[in-house]
Amino acid sequence: MWHKCKCSAYFKTEEELQGHRQIFQSRKQYHVAELAECDRHEVYNPSHCDSNSSGDENTATNEANELYCPQIGCKRNVPPSRPFSKKALRIHFQQHVPCTEVCVCCHKLLFTVRAYIRHTETHKNAITRNARHMAATREDLVKCSNERLGKGSNKPHLSLR
Repeated sequence: MWHKCKCSAYFKTEEELQGHRQIFQSRKQYHVAELAECDRHEVYNPSHCDSNSSGDENTATNEANELYCPQIGCKRNVPPSRPFSKKALRIHFQQHVPCTEVCVCCHKLLFTVRAYIRHTETHKNAITRNARHMAATREDLVKCSNERLGKGSNKPHLSLR
């Protein structure tokens, strides 16, 4: 006689079925413990940070005011790296936001928001039509980057506006 689990797996003996269920029960306990650990972490609260701020955006008075890059794998993701001001984090994060833009002046292909913005600075003397196009593209890319940062990209919600 075959024994069927709720997950549709079949086992020859009751002991094999119980062993299968115990494996998943232990996984459940592990994940419940991990979730409890995550729940204990303090969530970033922008209003809390603003009320405790001394007015100097670059001075972190406590850990809640310290901003780090939310991009996993970034060397500026966690201490001991120096925390960012809100403006500096926005600018830094642009290097993690992919785009595929072509410079209208020299036709160079650029692959991140930060690379595009820095490249357009080399064309300060562009004709008016190209300058308008580059400025509009920069605004759109910055908006996209800020929205991604606002969504927290791999971290809890960070609203920096």
